[in-house]
Amino acid sequence: FLACAEAVVPVVEALGVALMPVRVDVGGNVKRLRQRHAEDPGQFVSVFDFVRAEKAVGEHASDSGCTKGLLWLLRAMRFLEELIRQVFASREASTYDAATAAYDVVLKPYHGWVTYGVFQAALAVLPYRKDVIEALGGGEEALEEEAAAFLEGLGPLLDRVHTFLESEGCNFPDTV
Repeated sequence: FLACAEAVVPVVEALGVALMPVRVDVGGNVKRLRQRHAEDPGQFVSVFDFVRAEKAVGEHASDSGCTKGLLWLLRAMRFLEELIRQVFASREASTYDAATAAYDVVLKPYHGWVTYGVFQAALAVLPYRKDVIEALGGGEEALEEEAAAFLEGLGPLLDRVHTFLESEGCNFPDTV
């Protein structure tokens, strides 16, 4: 899961500085989880082990813990999943329209009005679709095929993490 999260960073970078907060969030949460793993690789074999360990000592709701880090990493990955889906759903869609649709579905429910305003301002300066396609390399058709294959593999992984967090009561509805 962490390797997958790291793999989407180039996609975020292709979207320019507008999505820097997403890149920073993904990078920060991956780093937090990797550091925790390094503390005891035998105990933390999967990302689920972080949640179980924090629940056992009542620390799973801590904003600085791995459980919340995993939750926000999942949300960021869901946003990127939906963004990629929206970008390639129609060649007529702008990156702004695709990102706004993805944001509204995935992140907006967890953002307060200040964060919402900041995110809306960031989305307004996204690069044009053609520039994103160019930055990702390859032609439109090749990228559509790669995106479809990526989403086909990503969806079940994200579903598994989401289902686990739900079953553990850790899909916190808090807003930031």
